[in-house]
Amino acid sequence: GEFAFQRIRSLWELWGPWPFYSSHWLKRVLIGLRFPLIVFAVIGLWMARRDWRVWACFCPIVVITTVHTAFFSEPRFTVPVEPLAIPLAMISISKIFTNAAAGRTGCPTAA
Repeated sequence: GEFAFQRIRSLWELWGPWPFYSSHWLKRVLIGLRFPLIVFAVIGLWMARRDWRVWACFCPIVVITTVHTAFFSEPRFTVPVEPLAIPLAMISISKIFTNAAAGRTGCPTAA
């Protein structure tokens, strides 16, 4: 139980919206801004899941996150994969805005 709690806390430290690592609240806010990035990146992965380039961007994110969650983590360990999450997040954001501009919700409708 303790080990599982430590791994969840480690994952939270990597991508969570309010990391425990930093002592100053402003640093925590700036580090926590990565949380929307990873959320939109996962949404972008789902929206473009058939494109191999999307998987090429997402796989290193999963590998780095898995390795550092299993062993130890600090917010700085996500820095190498954050540039890979940006295009994935932009896919989701652009599709959301495109659908909103077209007046669609993105949900399929029954014909």
